Amino acid sequence: MLIEAIDFCHMQNIMHRDLKPSNILLTKEGKLKLCDFGLSRSFVDKTPQNYTTRVITLWYRPPELLLSSPKYEPSVDIWSCACILGELLFGVPLFPDQSEVQVLKRIRNRLMAFNPDQWPESLKKLHAWEKFWGQISRQGAGHDNRDLFVDARTKHGKEAADLLKASLHLDPGQRLDSEQMKRHDFWSTDPAPCDPIDLKMPGDNRDLKELDVKKRREKEHRDHREHREEERESQRQAERDATTGQKRPADAGGRRPNVQPDENAKRQRREVNVQYGTVVDAHREHEHEGIQQNVPRSRTGWAEGAQLTGTGT
Repeated sequence: MLIEAIDFCHMQNIMHRDLKPSNILLTKEGKLKLCDFGLSRSFVDKTPQNYTTRVITLWYRPPELLLSSPKYEPSVDIWSCACILGELLFGVPLFPDQSEVQVLKRIRNRLMAFNPDQWPESLKKLHAWEKFWGQISRQGAGHDNRDLFVDARTKHGKEAADLLKASLHLDPGQRLDSEQMKRHDFWSTDPAPCDPIDLKMPGDNRDLKELDVKKRREKEHRDHREHREEERESQRQAERDATTGQKRPADAGGRRPNVQPDENAKRQRREVNVQYGTVVDAHREHEHEGIQQNVPRSRTGWAEGAQLTGTGT
């Protein structure tokens, strides 16, 4: 269980500081393994200490780090755990967005904390509070202002809502610790967890690594865009055909191929005048040193039967 893994780390005075689904591994036997301790740090006690704020993936980052708090403690891992738990319960990330301000806005909307009085004094004293709160206040409530805990209670019961509410507390000092989270009533209520060996694991032939999944999704998006572009081009060509009254010949499959404009037709063909070493236009007659040249349309120089008329040598 993820909570047991985090509790073990905290008992060893280690903060993970990068909890997210891609850093949680499952073996074929259903055993959970926590990985990627590259950002982890040790701590002496639960008193907030000075650490860098550029840790934890944005979607799983607690509000104190979004507001660039210079001091924090292991409760940052509890927030990330609760985000992962909520993602498992609802099937989607809780606070997905692309910047600190937008993630903070989603937290405000989902936790229904629209009034500054609902936020702890420890966060409102931070230097970035006025700037961030001013920005998200001007943007309005948005369309995602559904109470997260009401949704959790409706779909998963009172215990699930209580666990999320106690773990996603805006005040870091009021959040559950790992021991309290591990002993919460949610884990002993129905439906009971299945045995690890009974977990339905994906087949061996599936790419489950983060990079492989990303590449597969990018390819799917690219193929979709290309398909949409082909459909739009076919529609534009059909409109042009309807305007001019022309129809394109169908191929063997009955489809009408997209006709791309001939770039060579847009440019005038230019040929090399071997005798004078000059480039002349194949469609026009030019005068060079008193000689009128009628240049044949040949890319290899003078074509057979080419003639020069005029005076001079």
